Amino acid sequence: MENKLNEYIASKITTGAQLTIVVNRDGFLAQEDTRQEMMACGVELISGRGLELRIQFELANWHAERVCLVIQQESDIMPDIRENYSLLYFSIYSDVLSRYDEDIIRCGVSYRQAEYLYSHLPAYLQNAMQTRLAIAEAEAIYGQDLSKQKHTLEQIPLDWKNPETIQNISEILCEAFRTDSFEQIAHEIAVINYNFQSYLDKEYGALKSSSYVGRPKLVSKILPHIAYKHEKNDKVALIVVDGMSYWQYILLRQELKLFNMNPKDNFTFSWLPSITQLSRQAIFRGNNPLEVYTQNHDSESRLWMEFWQSGNRQNKKILRSDINYYWGGFPILDMQPLRLAYVNNELDDFMHTCRHYSDLHSLTTNWSKRMAKVLANLHEKGYTIYITSDHGSICALPWRSLKQEEKNTLLRTSRGARHLIYEKPEYLKMFLEKNQDIQPTLRTSERFAVWKNDMCFQNESLITHGGSHFMEVIVPFIEIEP
Repeated sequence: MENKLNEYIASKITTGAQLTIVVNRDGFLAQEDTRQEMMACGVELISGRGLELRIQFELANWHAERVCLVIQQESDIMPDIRENYSLLYFSIYSDVLSRYDEDIIRCGVSYRQAEYLYSHLPAYLQNAMQTRLAIAEAEAIYGQDLSKQKHTLEQIPLDWKNPETIQNISEILCEAFRTDSFEQIAHEIAVINYNFQSYLDKEYGALKSSSYVGRPKLVSKILPHIAYKHEKNDKVALIVVDGMSYWQYILLRQELKLFNMNPKDNFTFSWLPSITQLSRQAIFRGNNPLEVYTQNHDSESRLWMEFWQSGNRQNKKILRSDINYYWGGFPILDMQPLRLAYVNNELDDFMHTCRHYSDLHSLTTNWSKRMAKVLANLHEKGYTIYITSDHGSICALPWRSLKQEEKNTLLRTSRGARHLIYEKPEYLKMFLEKNQDIQPTLRTSERFAVWKNDMCFQNESLITHGGSHFMEVIVPFIEIEP
């Protein structure tokens, strides 16, 4: 057996000449992932038919010493070209994976799946079940075939009131981030986000006055929802993970289940702009956030205390000694208060230091193992646990940095990469008039503007938040019963 699959394929589809013509009816050589892998060993695959191939042949703008014109049938190539070059035939089943089930292999495999099957080539013929198991093993290591990911994303019903929508999308995002293949599905994610922005256009304004009884549709409704559901003496823990996107919760959920916890998955929306000063304030205030507010843990602790001791709690009013707030380190539960809040900033810190989703995925995986132990401890002590976040994050692409004169009209605390909050409405109007080309991609209110797509007010890409992309706005709202 050859050392690598691409080298083995190269030996099958090339000769001593620079150019060969290869008939590949199953389409394996036309796949983008196969093309990239073959380039790595010095073989350029050019797919097409008829005139398209004629043009590429005449231009001869080849980037490798060995070039293969890949066709599906002999008639796809012009006769004069065919007469002067070798005509070879290749099939991923017949030439490489003939020990597996023929019907399954001919239905199509990704390059990584084929590579795994090739490197674990069995001594005996495999039936359909054995072949499917082998492909499943490949997917567990390398992720799902990108073409399947794209197809799955395209088929997801986009119902932004149904938690299954964000769950299904997040499962695919996790896989793409783990395998560092997000760029391959970026277009499909952009299409999904465009649909989400249309939903926000119609529905977001009404969320501020929405009912909190069924579930909190906005982060400002979380505390009223918890207060409605629980009696005075219930032990309740609210876990607020700064900067946790829904896909990151998917990783945490895997760890929670290892501790025999059965989370009830749901979601809520971040406040806009999706920044900590507004959105996390809204969580702990249990109401719409105030613009004049100092964001720190003392302020949050005070809001947490005030909510549970306010006069309108009536018979549910909690004694101060039964209310506690923790942040940073893990909570110490000697006293086991009735109302416990715990803020964890690690994911937000990770986000702002990463430049790639794959790095953030790796850090989140390790964080999830630690956090699951904390939550398991709370679970064992009989707490009803709620997990949520103030905002998610997105890897944003550069538009440009703001000029100094543009920064001067902003609130001093609101010069984010994905959002702008102005001191006066007329300042925002001036900015929009001078930058009419980006107006369609900005969500604006009286005094703020946020990116709807994946751009940022910077000169380089970075993972950040503040905009209205669904990966920033949709955050988990999870309940774990004692």
